Amino acid sequence: MNIKECLEKGYLKKTKPDKDKARQSLKTAENKFDEALKSFEAELFESTIIFAYMAMFHSARSMLFKDGFVERSHIAVIAFLKEKYEQILGKELIYEFNTVRIARHDSLYGLDINFSSNEAKHILDIAKKFMDKIKSSVS
Repeated sequence: MNIKECLEKGYLKKTKPDKDKARQSLKTAENKFDEALKSFEAELFESTIIFAYMAMFHSARSMLFKDGFVERSHIAVIAFLKEKYEQILGKELIYEFNTVRIARHDSLYGLDINFSSNEAKHILDIAKKFMDKIKSSVS
């Protein structure tokens, strides 16, 4: 899926670029990442993954706001990043973002899902790297 298809299907909506919303989204991402860290320290690994994904999602969302888009689907955010920011973020980080999206989905809707400390720590590390890369691109 690409941006044009996402627009046609209503998964993305074009709007005016908004740097204030982009900055607010980054602030929200930082708050969600802090929650992920607190969850990890409390050994709540499922919550860690959910909050880490939310941090990544809000970071990615800042790129959309900056460029004048609003998402209506999480998968559209990934399509947007692949098409517009793969050179900056790299294929691996976008792939990892999608992998964390799936883990978060499994956590919320799956049955008998257990995450280890190592998995949660790995996802925290990815989230931090992802957020730092985006923050340097938006600022």
